[in-house]
Amino acid sequence: MFFLRLIFLSLLCVGCSSWMNNSTRKIYTTPDRFGYNWEEVTIPLNQEQFLKAWKINAINPDTLLVFFHGNSENRSSHFFHVAWLADYGIDVLSVDYRGFGDSSHVLGGASGADDVKHTLNFVQKNLASRYKKVILYGQSIGGYYLVQALKNWTQDTYAWLILDCTFAEIPSLLKTKAQIKSLTLSPLSLPAKNTLIIHGREDRVIPIALGENLRQRMQGSLFWEIPSGKHLDVFIAHDKIYRSQLLNLLGQGSVTKKQNVLSEIELLALKEQFSSVVCPKLDNLVYQASLIFPQDCSRNCSCDWLARYFNQAGSKKLAQMMYRQMGSKAEEQKLICLKTYQDYCAR
Repeated sequence: MFFLRLIFLSLLCVGCSSWMNNSTRKIYTTPDRFGYNWEEVTIPLNQEQFLKAWKINAINPDTLLVFFHGNSENRSSHFFHVAWLADYGIDVLSVDYRGFGDSSHVLGGASGADDVKHTLNFVQKNLASRYKKVILYGQSIGGYYLVQALKNWTQDTYAWLILDCTFAEIPSLLKTKAQIKSLTLSPLSLPAKNTLIIHGREDRVIPIALGENLRQRMQGSLFWEIPSGKHLDVFIAHDKIYRSQLLNLLGQGSVTKKQNVLSEIELLALKEQFSSVVCPKLDNLVYQASLIFPQDCSRNCSCDWLARYFNQAGSKKLAQMMYRQMGSKAEEQKLICLKTYQDYCAR
């Protein structure tokens, strides 16, 4: 029985390499399409290698959140999970590991935890002094890399550590998937004043038992069990109620204190521009039968499709409003985006 179990775990490990790295090089979108002010950041590793990151800038920020995403694709398909925080006074640094996006290729025995350490060193030397507090956010495999990097970290203590649908060690993950219940419970001490652990009860990628294991090992941590939560959907589903809870927890107010909402004067001006300039162009597109809403829209398609036509018709601001809905459920996007179109082009 022991040898059968060992063989099973070994087979899981073979599949783990692909599970842990489903990276892509293609940059799918950029923050400006969502209306965010941003800049590209290069984090040097040595004379030849580097990490690429995006810094999404808030208005008068007092906090920096450093975001380490999950194992698939790259930062361009993950940043929307946390980019919304830039609307509430938090700068967001979203980092790609080696082999992801336009970061350097992986050489030798480099690991994601090494890339996290390099990022933390870079933040400490170049960015941290600008802010009252620094928050670290690890999502899925990014949370695992972050935990590994922080185990012997003595250079800084962070205001918050947020671990979203993640785990402490690869062996723990394998044991859970093999239905072996003897998870390690030794204390885990990491350099953060506060720790928030988030895990969805219906997570089919990283079992919630691993989130509960983290909670038991990290004394004083706060644990959010999301009753209907799936893998990494805490801030993009559930009517976005957890966004307000996070803002209150971090001391950033609530969603009612959003920084860059348009003023009433700006909205009126935009509506006037839309009525006199954009809507006639859209009507012309409809007349030419080129404005046909795709019936088989998948996730993000509805708003992306409308945004492209709004750009074409001459309203970048409304296009940005469309892009900001991406990340919502597909059926919600369709309702929100089409309603916006109808509100601005009502006949």
